[in-house]
Amino acid sequence: MLHNADELDLIGTVKADGQTLRVLPIQQVGELKGQHQPICLVAYSIPPERMQRLQFAPETLGSLADMLAERGIDLFTDLRRRFSDWLDQGEQALWPLLSRFAIIVEMPIIAPDGSQQNGSDLRAFITDRPAGKIAVALGIALPQEHSDEGSQVGYLKAVREQPEDTEAIRTIPAQSAEVHYEFDRLLATQLSSRDNVDAREVVMVGAGAIGSHVAECLGREGRFSWTIMDDDRLLPHNIARHTGRDADVTRGKADLVAELVSEVIHESPPIARSLAANVMDCDDSRDKIDQALERAELIIDATASVVAARYLSDHSSTARRASVFFNPSGEAAVLIAESADRSLTLRDLEAQYFGFVAREDRLAGHLSDGEGTYAYTGACRAITNLIPESRVMALSGLVAGGLGTAVDHDEGIIRIWSMSQYGAVDICESQPAQVERFRAGDWTVSVDQGLIERIQALRHHHLPEETGGVLTGVVDIPAKHIHVVDAAPAPADSARSTTGFVRGTSGVQEYLGRISEQTLGQVRYIGEWHSHPPHAPTHPSATDLAQIDWFAALFDMDDLPALMLIAGEHDVRLVFANLEGEVIGQ
Repeated sequence: MLHNADELDLIGTVKADGQTLRVLPIQQVGELKGQHQPICLVAYSIPPERMQRLQFAPETLGSLADMLAERGIDLFTDLRRRFSDWLDQGEQALWPLLSRFAIIVEMPIIAPDGSQQNGSDLRAFITDRPAGKIAVALGIALPQEHSDEGSQVGYLKAVREQPEDTEAIRTIPAQSAEVHYEFDRLLATQLSSRDNVDAREVVMVGAGAIGSHVAECLGREGRFSWTIMDDDRLLPHNIARHTGRDADVTRGKADLVAELVSEVIHESPPIARSLAANVMDCDDSRDKIDQALERAELIIDATASVVAARYLSDHSSTARRASVFFNPSGEAAVLIAESADRSLTLRDLEAQYFGFVAREDRLAGHLSDGEGTYAYTGACRAITNLIPESRVMALSGLVAGGLGTAVDHDEGIIRIWSMSQYGAVDICESQPAQVERFRAGDWTVSVDQGLIERIQALRHHHLPEETGGVLTGVVDIPAKHIHVVDAAPAPADSARSTTGFVRGTSGVQEYLGRISEQTLGQVRYIGEWHSHPPHAPTHPSATDLAQIDWFAALFDMDDLPALMLIAGEHDVRLVFANLEGEVIGQ
C-alpha cells in the first residue's frame, strides 16, 4: 500500500495516549467517530547509494525538504506536481485536499560504520494541516472564499502560479513518527520464516479445543483462507481449553473461531468465514457444506469423531485431507495427513494408525482414559475429560507446526506427540505404507504394503516349515470396508511342518483382547493367515478350502466376509468364502 497511498482514502485513528495513530483504508474503519481523522499520505524512497545516517530527525517541512534534497529528492517540486494534479481533478480529489497531510520516507538502514544493513526504516512526518493549505503556501492554489465560486473542495487551482510563501511552507510542523506495517498475510509469512504466502482454501471441520488452537496458530503464521465448520456452541466448561472467552459463551463455535482468526490477520475480505453446520447433515445446509468441501484444497478433520473422519475421507471432494485429535487422556496429540495425490486416504491412514498403536510398545495405554472426568450438566453423557489448557496449547502448537510442514510436502504422515507431566515430548512416527485394495462382493478389503512385508518376514523366518496366525483389522460395517492391519505370529502350541500348518490357541484370546483394549475396540479379529512352502503356489489347498468354509459359517453371524490370507514365495493371496475377490488397485 505504501507507494500508492496517495490514491487511497485513509482514516487515522488517534489512540488514547495521543501519541499513536493507526491508519487504515476507510472501508476497514466502519462508523466514523471523533477520534478519526482523514489522512492523505505520499511516500518517497531514498536510493541506497544516496543514504546517509540521520543526525537529527526533521521537525518541519523545510528541514524535511533539506534532508531529502541532500539525498536526491526535491520535495516541494514534487508536491507542486502532485497537488496540481489533484486540483485538476476537482471534487474527485476532495479527500486528499481536505485531509491531514503526511509524508512517509523509506530509508535504507545504515550501520554506524556506514555499511548498509538488510531491510529499511520507515519514518512518517505528519503535518497539522490539510494538503489544500499546503498547496496555497506553495503558490499553486487559492482558498475558495465563496461557495458559489464553482468548487466544493474549498480550494481553486491558481490560473497563474503565485509566489511561494517560503516562510509559511518551511515552518509547517512535521511531527516525526515510527511506521509499522499492519500484520497482514505477507508479514505473518515472513515472521514465520517462510518464503511463500499460503492462501490455500481450507475447510476445518470441528472448532473445539484442538480445532480452535490449531486455527489460531496457523492463522498467526498467515496460512490459509479458512472456512470453519461446526454446529456446536461454546459452553462455560469449554473455556478451560478453547480460544473463546467468557463473553463468548453460547456463541456458535464456528462463528467464534472464524472471527478470532480473522482478527489476527489484517486483510480484506477476512481470512476466515464460518458455516454453522454438522458436516454430515442432510438438511437445508447440505448444499453449502458440499460447496465448501468441493471448493477446498485441504480439509482438516478436527472433530475427534471416527465416523466424521471416515465420512470426510469418502466425500467426493478432491481436496487433500488431514485429521488432528487428542488421545482420550489429553496426554498426546495425533496428526494424520494424506499424501497429496490421495493415493493414501484418511481411511487408510486411520487403520494404519490403529495398527501402529497396537504394535508400538511406547504407545501402550495411548488410547486409555485419563485420570478423571467432569460432569458439566446433570445429563449422564454430559462429561468431559480433565486436561489442563497448558497441555492443550503445547500439543496444539506441535500439531499445527507438523500440519503446516506436512501440507507443504507431498508425502502422507502419521505422527504422535506424547507429553509427560513434566513437559518432555516423545514423538512416535509411522511411515505410511501404500495400500492394495480388493473387492469381495459388496465389500472392499485393504491391505497395506507394510503388513505384507511383515508377513513375508514371518514366513521367511520359519522356512522351510509353514507358519501362520490370526489376522486383525479395522471393520466399518455400514461402509462395508475392512482394512487388514496386522498378522500375529503363530501361537506356541501350533503344529508346523514342511507340508502343513495348524494354528494353536495358546495366548490367542489374550492377544486379541489386548489389541482390542489398546485400540478402543477399533481393531478386531477378522480372519487367518498362513504361509505356503517354497515353489508352492498361493492357490488355496483342499485343507484351506475346508477351513474357509468353516470361517464362512463363523463370520456370517457378523455379516462379514470370511477372510484368509496365504503368503507365498513371491506374493500373497486373499481368499474369501463364497465370494470372488478381485484386485481393484492401489
